[in-house]
Amino acid sequence: MAIASEFQSRILRRHKTAEEYRVYRAGLEWDLTDPIVIDGPDDFKSTQRWRDRLSPYHHQVTNLITFCRRLPVTLLADDVGLGKTVSAGLIASELIARARVCRILIVCPKLLGPQWMDELQSKFDVPAQIAIGRELKTANPPDCGAVITTYNSARLYLDEIPEDRFQMLILDEAHKFRNLHGVEKAPEVAKRFRKALEARRFRFVLMLTATPIQNRLWDLYSLVDLLAVARGHQNPFGSPGMFTRRFIADGRDEARKLKTENQEEFRSIVYGYMSRVRRGDAKLQFPDRLVQMHRVDPSSAELALIEAVAKPIQLLNRLAQITILQALTSSPDALNAQLSNMARKGILASRHRWVYVSRGFATVWANVAPRYCGLLVY
Repeated sequence: MAIASEFQSRILRRHKTAEEYRVYRAGLEWDLTDPIVIDGPDDFKSTQRWRDRLSPYHHQVTNLITFCRRLPVTLLADDVGLGKTVSAGLIASELIARARVCRILIVCPKLLGPQWMDELQSKFDVPAQIAIGRELKTANPPDCGAVITTYNSARLYLDEIPEDRFQMLILDEAHKFRNLHGVEKAPEVAKRFRKALEARRFRFVLMLTATPIQNRLWDLYSLVDLLAVARGHQNPFGSPGMFTRRFIADGRDEARKLKTENQEEFRSIVYGYMSRVRRGDAKLQFPDRLVQMHRVDPSSAELALIEAVAKPIQLLNRLAQITILQALTSSPDALNAQLSNMARKGILASRHRWVYVSRGFATVWANVAPRYCGLLVY
């Protein structure tokens, strides 16, 4: 494990009462209290948890140090494949070892829940349990550990969780909050979490995403807004109106072009809240990626499937169209499951006359020509 020599560390004392903690946290925010600093392997307090199970990369250790220097809130935006879950595990286990936190709430997509539980338990000796739906209201690790839930469960039951149950919040795939600002109607889950962060319900907040921005500058404005309120600060970009006038060059609704004269100020604000490691910066040896595109003519069943879907999706909004087309390029079974789920939620009205996919269609959808569905075969 390579650890840079400039890493330095000290243990900070525990706080017995909520008032003591509030004073301490204010001291951190005004630079009146020393942060955790690390000066070599001997200063890690969590090493015994992962020493025989894991050899973290340098950038993952750096992410731990970055979080400690920016206590109590940070967003990690490393490229895909650089192990943000491991970085989060290092941070969580170090804070547990230093008696800063005991119980952690992790919110992630449902499919990632088992991965989080396995990583925490097998690599960091942090017990974890998955709590979905109403289970979240009563989930409470008996020892220092983590509860893993979904965004939908948190949206429904976050307000019913006792405020003192969790000391740390980890939000995986945090780009789900990119639409908090700059849209007509913000997602309910984003508003729910902003309210919780503004109320300072969690002592420490770690957000993870490989894609902090997708199309518009409002994506970054929304994420910085969440991080700022979690620190107890005003959004450094100012109000949405101020942000539009100062930084957006092509209009509030488009928001894809940044004003040239304010680029440095924009980057300075973003990187005051966000840490990003790119693959090249990590200096890891990744295998060469060879992409081969094979064009094949679709079968008659595949053409029938495309024709059955093409007309009805024009009645839906853009997001619903993209969701259906993604399932279409995956497999007929995936499309069938997606349409059934959307119909169950009322997204597909009966007037759309949807034709559900039967198992008689081709089962290997990867053979559909890229010119029809944009699919690359690797």
